This record gives sequence, C-alpha cells and structure tokens, in this order.
Amino acid sequence: MTSPNIAFPREIVPLATETNRVHSPLSLRLVDTMTGQPPFGGLRFSVDVSDGQGGWIKVDRPPVRVTPSSILTMPGFGRTASAADSGDRLFRFRLEAEYYHPVYPPPTSHPVLIPPPQPPATTLPISTEAFRFVVYPYDDSTPPQSTTQGSSNLNLYPASNYPYSNELEVLHGRVVTGAAPNQQPLARAEVESTNTPPTVFTDNDGWFALSFPRFTKTPPPIPFNLTVRHPASGQGLPVTSKQFPLTYPTAFEKSQTFQLP
Repeated sequence: MTSPNIAFPREIVPLATETNRVHSPLSLRLVDTMTGQPPFGGLRFSVDVSDGQGGWIKVDRPPVRVTPSSILTMPGFGRTASAADSGDRLFRFRLEAEYYHPVYPPPTSHPVLIPPPQPPATTLPISTEAFRFVVYPYDDSTPPQSTTQGSSNLNLYPASNYPYSNELEVLHGRVVTGAAPNQQPLARAEVESTNTPPTVFTDNDGWFALSFPRFTKTPPPIPFNLTVRHPASGQGLPVTSKQFPLTYPTAFEKSQTFQLP
C-alpha cells in the first residue's frame, strides 16, 4: 500500500507571534498497577493513522513526550497552517513496555470516527491492543474542536518478567487452550486471585507471574481460587472464564498450566 502524502509536525517550533497555540490531543498517565507509581524499565511508543479503509499507516517520529510526573502527551500534534482546510483524523497509540502489559482506557467518542456506544453500554470498551484517539486540526487563530480534559490512566500490568519484591510470593503459570498435544498459548488472558487484588495478563506465549503477600499469620495449607478470563473483561467481547481451586504452598512449588476451552 502506498502511503498518502500526510504531513505531521515533528517538533514544537516557537513562532514570533502572541497567538501561538500548542495543544496535545493525547494525555495519558502511565501507572504501574502493582505500585501505583510511574513505571520503570524500557518503554517504546508507536502511532498510526487510519487509512479510512480499515488499515493503519505508521506515523514517522511522532512527537510523544513523557513529563516528570509520567504523563504522556503529544504537544503540537494536529497543528496546521489552516484548520479550515483540514479534517479530523483517527489515530491509534501503542506502547511496548519491558515489564508490563498495557490496558488502554476507553477512547472519547466521535460521531463518525469513533461512534458513541450503543445501549445497553454506557461507555466505550477498554482495549489491550491500542488507544484510539481523534486529532482535531487547529491553527494560531482557531482552537481544536475538542481538547483533552485532564489525563486518563494508562494502566500497566506486570508481565511474567516483572521484578517483584522478595517480600512477595509469586505464582508462575501458563494459560493455554485446546487439548494436548495441540494446546496453544493464550496471550492477554486476564488472571486474578481471590487472595490478592492485583490483576495480571499473560504474555504472547501464555506465561504470567502473579504476586501474593506472604502467608505469615495463617498456617498452611491455605486454599484459594484463581480466575482466568479470555479475552480480558471490559472489552465488549464474549468472555470465556474458568476458576481453578489451588492450595498454598503446593501451587507455588512449580509452575502451573491452566487450560481454557
């Protein structure tokens, strides 16, 4: 597919005018769901623009910035010489993180590019794939039709290689589907336990690592349930869910395999 000739701002260039405007169509706060703090480790961002036919075209060097308070923005993105001669465009943002799986917040609806949810839904669904957003053009005399109001959380859930504290117990497991010997790993399955609040998601090869507080006050064995869902809940898709009864400390002695239909 030949990429159309689309011009995107690559950096903010101060102009010699008192009416210079800089807006960001994106404002996402990066949150480590294990600690509630900014994430650590490597992060890589990518932005694509819709081709209007169901495909996506990579944006070269998008002006993604992360503030000291871990808020991700794209200052100046959408600024053009003449807003009247430009139209709204649909984009998607994706993040690759060394120790996390991102779960993107629901997008803001747009009458055409991102239609509002239909009853009985009240909000658009979350996504484990990408964050979709609309860029409204603006210039020095015309503000964008819509601007971001505050920051939405982009929650980052621990991946199987997350460096948990030594004070925690960690359950290592793999989620698969199908019968042996043709089992296939399930990526982005949602895993949670009745004994610990943080949720995690499986890697591309189905592996996960779920942390538990050390059971120091109650002597073993301690029964608990592990719930696995695929795809993750909240995405507006049919979900397959299964609960697995486990016992501490036996479940922690070696990695476990959890099979969904």
